[in-house]
Amino acid sequence: AAMVDGAASFLATTIHLRNEGLWRDRPGENFLTGAAHYYDTYETRDGKWIAIGSIEPQFHAIMLEKLGLSREIFRLGEGVGNSDYHHRVEKVWPGLKKLLAEAVATHTRAELETMFDGTDACVTPVLNLDEAAAHPHNLARGTFIEVDGLMQNAPAPRFSRSVSPPPRPSEVPGQDGAAVLETLGYAAAEIERFRQAGVLGSPP
Repeated sequence: AAMVDGAASFLATTIHLRNEGLWRDRPGENFLTGAAHYYDTYETRDGKWIAIGSIEPQFHAIMLEKLGLSREIFRLGEGVGNSDYHHRVEKVWPGLKKLLAEAVATHTRAELETMFDGTDACVTPVLNLDEAAAHPHNLARGTFIEVDGLMQNAPAPRFSRSVSPPPRPSEVPGQDGAAVLETLGYAAAEIERFRQAGVLGSPP
């Protein structure tokens, strides 16, 4: 299947929501683009960030419980529902986001990681690239590797029989020139003369 068809199919949910009056074509005004309190990023006490994606009521309830927030206060803001309910809910999102931001800001990111570890609250730390590479899951999977002293992503997808070779450092200009000339039948003395004349790069 063409990749473009696969990418277009991801829009099915968004198109359905718009047809139901639950989606606006403006950034930041939808429940998946930062408008809703339960689907956004929040700054922690130590200036780091966490991501909250507690859309479903059962996950939303765990998130509130762990943060010590009243479910009664947040009950109106749960879920998407039909279009009439959704638009009533939108009005309370700003206030709920403020309450949630204040609760998150009382904890460090590490404290929140410990608090939500092993739960279904859909609350996770926002990691930088180095932190992501050092995450236990990525370490166990070998998701990132080091090539020539630099972090690189490992080849993907992985197959049990057709194993992709690991990435290698970029070649130095001319580093294979001597081998190519030798394959073409040039003598070693001629190849060295080319090197001395600057036609080839220095040996690697």
